[in-house]
Amino acid sequence: MKAVMVRLAVSGVLVAAGSLLPAMTASARTHAYPLGEFAFSSGNWQSFNQTASASGPKVVSATSSVVTAQGTMASFGVSKAGALIEYTDDGLGGRLWNSYDLSTATAAASATGRPTAVVAAANLQVFYRGTDSHLWMLALDQLHGRPWNAYDLSTLASLGEISSSPLASVDSRGLVRIAVANSLGEVNLIAHDGRFSHAWNAYNLGLVSGGPKALGSVAIITDSGGFQRLFYRSTNGHLIELINNRRSTAIWAIRDLTVRAAIVVDGDPSVAVVSGKPVILGVHSDHLVEAYLSDQGWLSLDRSVDDQALASTQGSPAVLATGGRNYVEIARTKANHLVKLAITGLGQTAGVRDLSMQPNVLATVATDPSLVEREGGLHLFAGIAGSITPPPPPPPTATVVSIAISQDQSHAKIVETPAGSNCNPFSAYFHRGKSLGCAPNTSSEAWCSDFAQWVWDSAGGIDTTGITGWSFTFVTWGQAHGSFKRGANNNPQIGDAVVWGDWASSYGAHVGLVTGVKGKLIKVTSGNSGPSYDAQGNVISVWTSAYFDPSTSVDGPYGILGYTSPVTNSGGSAIAPQARALGVSPTAEQINSQDGGH
Repeated sequence: MKAVMVRLAVSGVLVAAGSLLPAMTASARTHAYPLGEFAFSSGNWQSFNQTASASGPKVVSATSSVVTAQGTMASFGVSKAGALIEYTDDGLGGRLWNSYDLSTATAAASATGRPTAVVAAANLQVFYRGTDSHLWMLALDQLHGRPWNAYDLSTLASLGEISSSPLASVDSRGLVRIAVANSLGEVNLIAHDGRFSHAWNAYNLGLVSGGPKALGSVAIITDSGGFQRLFYRSTNGHLIELINNRRSTAIWAIRDLTVRAAIVVDGDPSVAVVSGKPVILGVHSDHLVEAYLSDQGWLSLDRSVDDQALASTQGSPAVLATGGRNYVEIARTKANHLVKLAITGLGQTAGVRDLSMQPNVLATVATDPSLVEREGGLHLFAGIAGSITPPPPPPPTATVVSIAISQDQSHAKIVETPAGSNCNPFSAYFHRGKSLGCAPNTSSEAWCSDFAQWVWDSAGGIDTTGITGWSFTFVTWGQAHGSFKRGANNNPQIGDAVVWGDWASSYGAHVGLVTGVKGKLIKVTSGNSGPSYDAQGNVISVWTSAYFDPSTSVDGPYGILGYTSPVTNSGGSAIAPQARALGVSPTAEQINSQDGGH
């Protein structure tokens, strides 16, 4: 390969470059992002800020990532200043990840759009569209006494200006081909084939095939038969395939897949070869769509129906064959989440995982993803947009139910001792009531609220601060946490606290925990409850009721005020202002007026 030489000194090192090199200028880019790596490590999906690790610049473009012949990973992106940046885990200089400004090192034209990288015959090559609209290649070819050299392929291959980011493919012989649209939108194939006494040659497939002009980038693969297949979106929005299978009178055949198979993508398609067959991945009407070539022809499916996480996708997704019949798809949602689909055969149902919501990730992304597989592990690269606040764990409703009924008449048979004393272990747990006359580890007060709070507290993850021995505090707690549902028939759920009382006086008469829902009926487990033990109707135990109609249920004269659902901790523990306004410091007389005045 012959480079057009200009002898330039960069940090004392001579570099090769094209004969006409525009000055490095910042383009109109405004946003740049740290390069994030997402990988399955130590039994969990994790994210790593490799811009920070490598002390490198942020990137504005989606990257192109490869595994080199030496087994290292390399991800190439464009900085805000238009420099082509390599991030690699080469382990040099005492740190795992390093970044290198290849534009400065080679004095190549500044870059725009998304680069594409390949490894051919152990040679690492990166192609990109320059700000001069030329196709540039940076090659780690170790020529001229330098590691990296720059080549203006638009000049060397007589291609002229281009209008899209390039995409590249390497066949089984190591021959590199690049697909790109020229300044007129015509699809061109540039090959390092050594024909016509030139190392690189450009072939205008738009003229050869008569195919429509391209809108955006042109994807390219070499299938199992050794044929090149190019896929692109035409200016009328159709998905076009060009293939050199020589099965028609022309060397290059053109197929309109939108007309033939109703395959539509709204942006640049991504392609891979899976089980010897081409697979196309793209986005249409916010849905992730996949098409693959079967024995019956092209088939397509909507991957967004697999999972709600894919309901609204954007950009250009990525697809990678991972061995055998398996392949992986990576999509970016409109919420900027990174979603992974694992598929075990063409057309099979995908296993879907929102990587952004994994506990050791919790990050959104700002660029389309690139991915590689190394030693059986998947590594994804994308610009990091920001962090995600960890969602609260789901309410421990099943745990609430199991703890509550564990104390009832069919299990622990918790009763106050002696009968009529109100001495119970739950009030003592919160250091409430009076211990005089009670057995050790018990104290005396009307204890329905103490029992319900103890159950929630024992379930874990529920900050019960603000709840007291007065049952109405379950209402104010629910209002403060946005989980109170007013009304006897307002969607009771297991684990909810149900409160009887009077709205006019903000009075709570009794509280229990919903431990069963059957249609419109509920059953409740509550403290200071159970069958009457005397003529005055006093009760003494933890009791699980039969199913009953909440709309007609009363405690004395008081009906059900509503239900408070347990919510997990959200960082705050103080009583909310609206709870304080209602008054949550009841007197002993108010507390002991609960449960029928017992």
